[in-house]
Amino acid sequence: MVALLYESGSPVPTRRLLECMWDSPPASARANLRTQIARTRTLLNQVEPDGGQRLETRRGPEASYQLRINADELDFYRFRYSSMRGRQSLGQCDYSQAITELTQALTYWSGSLTEGLPPTKWCRSAGAGLHAEYLRVKQDLIAAELLGHTRRALDFDIENLLHEEPSNTDTWVILAAARFFNQGPIKALDVIRDCRSMFTDEYGIELPEPVSVMQKAVLDQDEGLVRRCILQKYESPRLVHSAP
Repeated sequence: MVALLYESGSPVPTRRLLECMWDSPPASARANLRTQIARTRTLLNQVEPDGGQRLETRRGPEASYQLRINADELDFYRFRYSSMRGRQSLGQCDYSQAITELTQALTYWSGSLTEGLPPTKWCRSAGAGLHAEYLRVKQDLIAAELLGHTRRALDFDIENLLHEEPSNTDTWVILAAARFFNQGPIKALDVIRDCRSMFTDEYGIELPEPVSVMQKAVLDQDEGLVRRCILQKYESPRLVHSAP
């Protein structure tokens, strides 16, 4: 069921469903899968009349299964839809609408779909991907709030994101921007110095380009460029260049 939901209503090959359930499927795996599919249809029938028909079998070179779920029927889908709309609003510099959509998205998040499942490689990978989606929405919301001047004390939230993903360049950019706006260029340069040290010590590479551009913006005390450094991941160069 989780694999079917994770694919957002797209057909899921039998092979992938087996990978969700076992790292090394036993000889009886396909028979067990058919049993699980039958049980799922029974459960769906209990939820609504003919609900089992939502779970369709697709014939072909490799059989697949598709669960038809509308976008407004599951919080997970609402989370993805609201986060997408919020990101679009952010790219259009409509910060108020972006904040509304992204805040709404987070209210739909109730944890990863893979929580409590067997620790197969597929489940671990899917769980990591879902958690990354959640962190990105939090990052997008902070960016919208920072650009929209609706919050000032952002450092703690941003540092929490860096703790989760220390190599996330976008989060370093946002933290440097927050320090620039709230505490001045010296504090922003401290962030960039820490970023350079982390990438040099951990990965043996130079300062990532987006952070390097942010460094130039801070040194020049160019508030417009600082804002564009945040926005550059969300929209086309034309719109980013004209960002308010």
